[in-house]
Amino acid sequence: MSSLNYSQFIWNVADVLRGTYKQHQYGQIILPFTVLFRLDATLAPTKDKVLKAAAGYELDGAPTAMLPARANHDYSFYNLSRHNLSTITTNPDTLALNLRDYINRFSENVRDIFEKYKFEDTIADLEANDLLYQVMLHFSKVDLHPSKVSNEQMGNIFEELIRKFAEASNEI
Repeated sequence: MSSLNYSQFIWNVADVLRGTYKQHQYGQIILPFTVLFRLDATLAPTKDKVLKAAAGYELDGAPTAMLPARANHDYSFYNLSRHNLSTITTNPDTLALNLRDYINRFSENVRDIFEKYKFEDTIADLEANDLLYQVMLHFSKVDLHPSKVSNEQMGNIFEELIRKFAEASNEI
């Protein structure tokens, strides 16, 4: 799939948001979910090894320096939730609770991203409007793993999404 096809697929979640949200609000929802699903896909191969290597450490005290060696984990970020986005999506009744837990179990450098997006507010608002499950299902249909979508492609996807948000907000 090309970068444009990925961005078009991701953008199509706007169909779920339409009517509840205004076009200028789409970016505040779609971009953090895109980041979330990219991070989840990136971390998936080492998830179990990271959990095992970090067992017994507090979230903020997780030994990031030892993760590469003990868990074959090459990233400066991690997630210590027992969940991944696939397991979270299997139960709509606990979706928001488990999603919050998942976000809060990221390393601090990633949690900062979601705090800047005010993602907690987004989760609460989507849940209140019965849209959280639909948004999660939509995103679960795209594989953003680095073996499928290169970093360059991911950059192009973000650029295209940002362009679409600007157009939708009449900011171009």
